[in-house]
Amino acid sequence: ALERDAGAALGGFDGAYVDGLGAAQTTTIDADALTNLTGNANGILLGGNVRNLTVADLTIATRTNGIDANYAGNSDLVFEDLVLSGPGRGNGLRLQGARHRVEDVVTRHRGTGVEVTTSSALTLRRITAEHNRDYGVVLANVTGPLTLETLTLRNNTGYAFALSGSTQIHWSPTRCAPYSNSRASLATHTEADQMLSPAVAPAGSWPGAGPSS
Repeated sequence: ALERDAGAALGGFDGAYVDGLGAAQTTTIDADALTNLTGNANGILLGGNVRNLTVADLTIATRTNGIDANYAGNSDLVFEDLVLSGPGRGNGLRLQGARHRVEDVVTRHRGTGVEVTTSSALTLRRITAEHNRDYGVVLANVTGPLTLETLTLRNNTGYAFALSGSTQIHWSPTRCAPYSNSRASLATHTEADQMLSPAVAPAGSWPGAGPSS
């Protein structure tokens, strides 16, 4: 069920909450389903075992987190056409679980734009992460196919893109544009076959880059 202002039951989380959505209950949360988050510190929390859910066509400017789906039991989630910008705190999107697709998402002025940990079969397409206090995009321990296309990562205080412990990466370097970040644009901490070498990336697309620790 979709609940709102359920902070007392969620250890202080306020906003919209979904938990235990079964595989046969394909659901969309969009502007018709979620009309007002005014006054909430957080946007949407997707608790354990949420499956076959689409979150689409929303602008979430809550002051702490945009969407928190940081539960390993979640699967087959789609996030598309979202603006998850904020006042410099929290995450635009935080995600765990299997077979998620994230497309056409903008996150500015958060702590970290998009953070994915302990996930499998992940797709990120057309992600814009700019002016975040820490990272643009952080991926850790993503197994199975990882598809990255058209990442625009600008003016983040930390790294534009950080990757660790991931395998089977399908990368589209000519369509990624991370630059003007305060630290080296790319940090990789993985032994995966990444296709991120200068021989693949076009000249100038990763200024100051190369695997960095």
